[in-house]
Parts: sequence; C-alpha cells; structure tokens
Amino acid sequence: MNTNSPVNNTMSVGSLFNVPGPSAGLPIEGGKGLSTSEAARLLKEFGANELPQMQKRSVFRVAVGVLREPMILLLLVSAGIYGVLGDVTEALLLIGSAAVVIAINIIQDVRSERALDALKNLTSPHAIVIRDGISVRIPAKDVVPGDILTIKEGDRITADAELLEGRNILLDESLITGESNAVEKLIGDRVEVVVQGEPNPEVTLYSGSLVVRGIGKARVTATGAHSEVGKIGAALATSEEEATPLFVQIRKFVRVAATISILFCTVTVVLFRITRGGWIEALLAGVSLAMSLLPEEFPVILAIFLALGARRLAGRGILIRRLSAVEALGTVTVLCVDKTGTLTRNEMTLVEIRPYSSLTSETSASAASASAASATAATYSLEPSQTLSDFGVAPLSPASLRLLGIAALASQRESYDPMDIATHAADTHYRTKVATDSNSKMIERSAEFLRADQLELVQEISLTPEAPIFTNVWKTASGYQVAIKGSPEAVIRACELPERQAREILAALDDLAKRGLRVLGVAYGSSQSLLGNAASYKPQFLGLAAYRDPLREGIRKSVEECYEAGIRTIMLTGDHPLTARTIASEAGIRNAELVLTGREMESVSAQELQEKLKAVNVFARISPSQKLELVKLLKASGAIVAMTGDGVNDAPALKTAHIGVAMGGRGTDVAREAASVILTQDDFPTLVLSVRLGRRTYDNIKKAMYYVIAMHFPVAGLAILPLLTGLPLIFYPIHIVLIELLLDPISSLVFESEPEESNIMQRLPRDPRAPIFARRNLIIASLQGVFVFVACAAVYLYSYGRTHSEFESRTLTFATLVLANLALAVVNRSWSTVFLASLRVRNRALWWCLAFGVVVLIVITEVPVIARLFHFGPFHLHDWLICGAAAAASVTWFELLKLFSKKKADGLIFCL
Repeated sequence: MNTNSPVNNTMSVGSLFNVPGPSAGLPIEGGKGLSTSEAARLLKEFGANELPQMQKRSVFRVAVGVLREPMILLLLVSAGIYGVLGDVTEALLLIGSAAVVIAINIIQDVRSERALDALKNLTSPHAIVIRDGISVRIPAKDVVPGDILTIKEGDRITADAELLEGRNILLDESLITGESNAVEKLIGDRVEVVVQGEPNPEVTLYSGSLVVRGIGKARVTATGAHSEVGKIGAALATSEEEATPLFVQIRKFVRVAATISILFCTVTVVLFRITRGGWIEALLAGVSLAMSLLPEEFPVILAIFLALGARRLAGRGILIRRLSAVEALGTVTVLCVDKTGTLTRNEMTLVEIRPYSSLTSETSASAASASAASATAATYSLEPSQTLSDFGVAPLSPASLRLLGIAALASQRESYDPMDIATHAADTHYRTKVATDSNSKMIERSAEFLRADQLELVQEISLTPEAPIFTNVWKTASGYQVAIKGSPEAVIRACELPERQAREILAALDDLAKRGLRVLGVAYGSSQSLLGNAASYKPQFLGLAAYRDPLREGIRKSVEECYEAGIRTIMLTGDHPLTARTIASEAGIRNAELVLTGREMESVSAQELQEKLKAVNVFARISPSQKLELVKLLKASGAIVAMTGDGVNDAPALKTAHIGVAMGGRGTDVAREAASVILTQDDFPTLVLSVRLGRRTYDNIKKAMYYVIAMHFPVAGLAILPLLTGLPLIFYPIHIVLIELLLDPISSLVFESEPEESNIMQRLPRDPRAPIFARRNLIIASLQGVFVFVACAAVYLYSYGRTHSEFESRTLTFATLVLANLALAVVNRSWSTVFLASLRVRNRALWWCLAFGVVVLIVITEVPVIARLFHFGPFHLHDWLICGAAAAASVTWFELLKLFSKKKADGLIFCL
C-alpha cells in the first residue's frame, strides 16, 4: 500500500543537506512534510505504527487466574463447608471475602500493568520526521504513511520508506532478509524509485533495518502491520518476558511452602478427627492452618515492587527495559563509563587552535590550493596558539581562519556531534566577522576560500577503527578538494609528515592534552579526480583544534560515593592518554596516572591484560571491540559489570555486560535496544543514582518478605495451639482472611514506599548468587514471628482462664495479633535504626495503613452486629491496654537488639 503523493522518479545526492548544526526544531528546506492535521488524520486511518501486540489480559482473565490461587480455593472450600453445615451467613461472608481478595488482586494487577505500559512507552523507539516544515522527534508509533523521516547512522528504521535523499547510506537488513552483509542504498547520482512497477530495492528502506552508515531523508510508504516486518512479525506478539532469577527463587520457595502447608493441613485434619471426633471441625482447622501457612503474598510483592520500582526509576530519568535490571543494579561491582557525555557535559567549545603553516600575508588561498599536493615537502612550523575565548573580537590570523574553515568543511552539516556543532558555531562567527572587516584583504581572500555554498559535497569517508579520521570530499570548478579532521596521530600518518615535524606536532598535542582538552588534527588536500581514501589526496597538515568539555556537576562526589559502596569506576575514552589522565584525575578516579591505550592492549597477551586490569582504571584511544574485550575480562574475574555506550559499535559490549546502560539523549537506537537500562540524562550521577535506587528496591523487597514470614508464624501457631491444648478453635477461615486483608497492604504499600537506608551506599554490593533469604535473617524474621505468637498465646490463655469465654478470648487474641503485626511493620522499616529514629523518616503509606488497621479493628470489635459476624465477644477499655502492652512487648526485644548491636555501617542488615 502506498498512500504517498506522487514524487519524482529521480533525485540528486546531497541537495537537502544544507542545514547547519542539528536539525531538530529548525526550518527544513526542500519540503514541509505533512501538516499536524494531516498526520492526525492518517494516524486515525492507518492506526499506530506498531507490530501486533500480545493480547492484554482482560479483567475476566485476571479474575479466573486469581480463582486458581490456593488461598481463594481454600476460602471457597471453607464456604462450602459452612454451606453444608447450614450456616448461610458464614458462607456468604467467606464468599464476600473471596470477592474482596479477587478485587484487590485485579487492582494490583492493573496497577502493575499500567506501570509496565508506561515504561514501554518511555523506552519505545522514536523517529525524527518533518512536520509543518520543521524537524520534530516523535514516538515511532505515531509515524504515518507520507511522513518524511530524517535518518542517520545508528538509527533503526521505524517504517517502510523510500529514500528521497542520502549520502553513503548503508543498511543492515538482516532482520528482514536474513543476509548479514550490509546493503548500500542510492548508488550513483540519479536512481530510479520505481523499476518496472515495483519498488527499487536500491532506494527502499524496510522497517527494522539498521542504518550502519550515512545520513538521509525518506518518505514513509507503510507502517505497522502493513510493513514488511509487520507481515512476518505476528509471531513476535506471542513472546513473553523471561522470568527474572528472583522470580524463579520465589516460585521455588512458594512451592516448598505450599507442599509443607498441605502436609500440615492433612496431619491437622487427621489429629482433630482422632482427638475430637468431628470431621467438619477438623476440616475447618486444617483449612485455617493451610491458609495461615501459604505465603501467597510473595509473588505479588515481587511483581509490584519490580514494576513500581522500575516506574520510580523512570521518574528519575532511568528507564528500565528489562525488569531483571531492577534487582541486578544492586549487585554491580564495576562501572565502565564513557568519558564524553557521561563524566563530562558533552558540551564542546572550540577554545584554541594551533595552525601549522608558513603562509604569509601575500599567499593567496588559490595559490595554497594549487600547491597542496606538494605541501608536505616544504618546511612548516607551528604558529602560536590562538585562544577562542567566548568568540573574542580579535580577528584570527589567515592561517587560523583557514584551519577553522577546513575543520568546518570536514564536519557533517546535519550533525548531532557536539564537536561538529562547536566547529560550525566558531566558523560561522568568525566568517561573519571577516565579511564585515574591510581592513584586511588577506582575510577577505581567505574567506572566499571557505565559502561552502560554492562547493558540492560528493563523498563522505567515515571513521574506522583503523583510520579514526573523517573526510568530506567537495567538488569545485577545478577538481576535488578534501577536508580532513580526526585523531591527530591518524591525520599525521595520512599526511606522511617527516619524523621531526611529527614529533613537534605531537609535543604540542601533549601540551594541550595535559590541560584536559580534546584535540583534533585538521588537514586539506586536492585532486583532479575522485580518489578512494583520504591519504590518496596527499593532504597537507593544517594544525590542531582543541575543545573543552567540562566535567559535569557532582562527578567527583558521585565517584567517591561509588568507592564507598564498593563499586570500582573505569573510564573509557577515545581521547589522547594525557587528556584521559587529566579528566580522570579531576573526576576522582583512583590510579588515574595509570593509563592503558588501545594500542598497548593489542601488544599484550590476555593474561597480561587481565593482570593490568587489576590496577588500571583509565583506558584511552580505545575501540568498541576493545570495550567488549574488557567486559569479558572483567566478567571472567568475577566482577558484575555495568557498561555505558551510545554508538552502533557499542551494542556488543552493552549486550555482553551484566547491565548495559545506553544514553537516551545521544545514544543510537541500536545501543538502546541492546541495553537493559537507558539514562535520559546521559550523566554519571544518574547512573550512580540508578544503583542506589536498585539497592533500595531490593532491600524493600526483602524487608516486605521478612515481614510476611514473621506475620505467618503467629497465625500458624495459633491455628495449631488448640490442637495441642484441647481448647476451642481460636481462628476460623474468616479470621485468617480478615488478617490477610488488614495486613497485606502493609507488605506491598508500606515497604515499597520506604526510603532507602542511610547507609545504603556504604555497603558492599550483594552477591547475585546469594539466596534472597539469608539464614541469619530468616532466623531473625522467624524469631519475630515466634515472639508475636508467644504474646498472642499468652493473651489467649490468660483471657480464657479468666473468663472461660471462647468469644472474648478470640477477640483479645485477634486484637493482639493485629496490633503486634502493625508494630512489626514499624520496627521492620529498618533493621539498623531504632524505632524513634525511623519515625523521623517520612513514609505516608505507613501512617495510612496503621490508621486503616486500627479503625477496622475498632469497628469489628466495638460494633455489636459486626462483632457477632466474626464470633467476637465483649471488648473493654482495659482489654485494649492488655493487647497493646502484649503487642509492644513482642517487638521490644528486636529494638533492644538493634540498640545494642555494633554501631557499624551495616548494622543488622546482614544481607540487605
């Protein structure tokens, strides 16, 4: 289907590429694209640009799933037993309780699904399209047929399209064709769009393809299910996310607990039948025990905490693409980070240029162009540096102006690279000053040389690991001219400078690099014919351009925080070793004086590199393939690695690392797809914050689960106590479900909202292989439950011995259990901070849940009609005092243990 308006069947290369700097938000020459109203109409007509999605679970399906849960089945069995006994009120009460539990599960499921949907929307791909004459960034799902896409290296094509304009377009179409070799698009100056009535493969871009190289514009022809990938991608809709390791652990734990509860239930039923002779009472006792033992809250806690934890991270600019990353963030031991944009602001300013020339004021630009081929045979020397401080008013020398102009010609016109932007900004500023300066004819003649509007860009030669230089080839009336910039060492090699001159330039390079500046070499060449590579033009070295990229605010503090948390920081950069050393030292990275270059990595064995890796934290002139090698070596040494990246070639390292972190602002689509975490703010403090919040989420999961374990002990104990003492049953199934309804919100709402411990970043990273339930912590949680059981049992025995009333004793015991569990929630907020200190830490959900629990307890004990429904007896003021004192006593030992424990950073958080 092609709904596009008619277009010409031929096109010329490069005619649309005349917008200086980044294109977002700027007027676009060469076509206004769709209007906003047209795009809205087409979106309604063709639907969202999405592949078929896995069908969401309806409320009915969620309800059916909940009905299969053991707790609900036990409730319904209990209701059936009461129905057989003829107790309709009790049966209806249990059915109503089951309905409430189902409703709560549906609400929690919807809440989690909404959180995950919000994350999917945040992490979904985007596209740059031309709307109303300006370039805007929109979600890929909003792309419609007829849109004009702006594409660049690293982008994932978001819809089927036909190429309108392009330079050096190379696409990876393996997702569609299965072919691993990249395919070149728009070969030659004029290419037909339609060949014999069919789309020409040379100009057809398929949705899902990866732009390996080049820049261009394309008109969308098909979206969503109508695209080629949409026609073959229906099977993708059935895929589900793999369970996280934590889910697997919890699932095993719940299965074991369920097996144990069934065994205990069976034994209880048999013993009740033998000792008391009634099957109905025995079944009720067995069901109550089974309900008290089942830890059905665990899967719910995990699902809610990970989903809401990921949403909480998203609110801080940290997008989670895989839920497993939420729990994994707390295990990181090594952060491998790019320098530019992560440690630094990625806001380049051209601050200094160092011409390398012997041109005099009498040397014209045209003469310089003619002699470029033989320039390397002459003797040249470095001129004094010229500082470009805030674009000062002093004019540049002719050589400096020429160097700056060539650097601009060697930069992409539509570029998002900060160095290209800074170069264009400086060049535009100084050429404007030259145009208004009538005192220097030499400068005017130099300015004529730099007029790009008289040139036609015919070829780009991109950077490669072997030749890290970028070359633009321009066609003029007299032939071809090349503008080159890149790594100074690589540019020197391309210019084939004599050793003495190369040493002089490298010495100047070292001087600039020691000051933390990023330095590029600039060169110029010419030829009568179009040649294959930059060196073929026998370029003339013109000088050095130095850029300042300041450190981000708070970097040193964040790096120090990492060291305190047991996390090592490794800096990776393609910059000069001296630049890397200076920036690393300023950032507070340890052993910054030890710098290993990519070339040095190649010269040593893997074993030697592994040994050096123990001390070296700064790697310079490093390639993406070497990043991957470092990740593998670090993993082999037992480290848990988080790796940042933004380029196409960073994808393998991002995928190999335990946690791949992509830059949302400057990163490519490929990098974002390979990563499990995306940082929207692209900075190191945000990365450290993600580790902090990841640790917090995992800590709170454990606190909630330990609380649930402690909560189940007294309930189970009180279910067994009558069997051991011969006294009447304390709790029936309705009481168990009421306790669950009262206390479950605490385990999900209160602990999920709990702020992190004050010492969270003073602890070593947790071992990802360690079980979630550490033995020592399990013992403490179990002891908490045992003490609550003892308090409840004491109140029950005291009350029954005093009144011989089953109903009054049940009331006091139930009230004690509820108050004790509320107290447990308060003391379990922190295992290192005592009760009064923890109250100063704000948690609004805690107070709401405490108030809710107390209000419900008052209603069910003080309102006679409701009290009779639950088989409760009279409840007096002094009974409140007894229950409150027993509840407080049940948790006092834990507060004393915290108070008298060692005053160390880890406190009692043994494994948190």
